[in-house]
Amino acid sequence: MKTQTWSTLEIGEGSINPDELIAQGIITASEVLEFCDRLQANEFVVEIDPSTIADSCVDGRGFEVGGNAAGGTFTLVIADALTTQTYWEPYDTALDHARRMYGRLQSLGKRVGGHTGPAEGANSGCGAQDKLDATDGNAPSILHYIVRRGDDIREFLADIGIRVDAGLHTAITTNAQKLRNEGYATSGKDIENVTKEVAGANATPFLPGEHRETVLDLETRPGKTMDRRKIYETYQGRMQAFHVDVWAIRNGITALTSSATEQQMQLIAALYYNVATACVLAKNVRLVVHEKQR
Repeated sequence: MKTQTWSTLEIGEGSINPDELIAQGIITASEVLEFCDRLQANEFVVEIDPSTIADSCVDGRGFEVGGNAAGGTFTLVIADALTTQTYWEPYDTALDHARRMYGRLQSLGKRVGGHTGPAEGANSGCGAQDKLDATDGNAPSILHYIVRRGDDIREFLADIGIRVDAGLHTAITTNAQKLRNEGYATSGKDIENVTKEVAGANATPFLPGEHRETVLDLETRPGKTMDRRKIYETYQGRMQAFHVDVWAIRNGITALTSSATEQQMQLIAALYYNVATACVLAKNVRLVVHEKQR
C-alpha cells in the first residue's frame, strides 16, 4: 500500500496528541500514516443497520458498534440547542432538554446511548459531555470553543466540502454564547444518569483505558461504521481513532423533525459540535473522510 500525506486537524487544542505518542516511542510517524491509509482503504469498516441513529460515542476506546457521534445521542440534543430549539423549553438545562429528546426517540423505537469511562466527581468519563462548558474561563469548554473559533470550524467544514452560509454560522455561534450565558450546560454525570433513566444501564457502557486517538475519521456512507476491535487487534491498543458517522446523525435528526430546512441546519450544528469536541479533546490528529460512493 502506497502511503500518502494526510492533513492534520490544526485547530485542535486538547491534550490527546499523537505527536506526543510518537515522541514517547509508543507509535511511529510511519504507523500513523499507514493507519490513515488503511482507514481510507476501508480495512476497519463494519456494516450495521443503515437506519441506525447516533447512539454511540466517537471515543476510540472500547469495542461498541453503533452510530457514532460526540456524546452519542447527546449530539442530537446539542444540534437542537444550537439551532431551532424545537425540543427546548425556556430555562431548560441540558439535562431537561436531553430527557425530553431521549423520551421522544424512545417513543419512536430508536436506541439512545452514550458511554462512561474513568472519571471523578461530577464527570461521566465522556469528554463530549463533561467538557460541554465550564465556569472557569481557563477550563476546556466546547460551547466556548464554538464561540471563539467558530470561524475556524466553518473553514474546516468548507475544506471537506461542506459550505455553511453566513446566517446559519452566526446563529450557531450566537446560540452557543446564549447557552453559556443562561447556564444551559450540566454535568456529564447528569447526562449519564438521564441516559440510564430513559434507556437503561446498558445504554452507557464503560470504556476503560487511556485515550490514544491519532485520527479523526468521518464516515458519510449509510450503514458503515468503525470496527474498533479490529483496530485494537491490529495495533495492540497503541492507536485509536475518533469516528463520526455523519449519516447516523442525519438519521436521528430526520426522526425528530420533518422539515428539510431544519434538518440541514441541525446537521450543520451537529458537525460544529463534533468538530469542536475533537478540538477541545485533541490536537494534531490526522483527518480521514469517507465520501459517499458515486
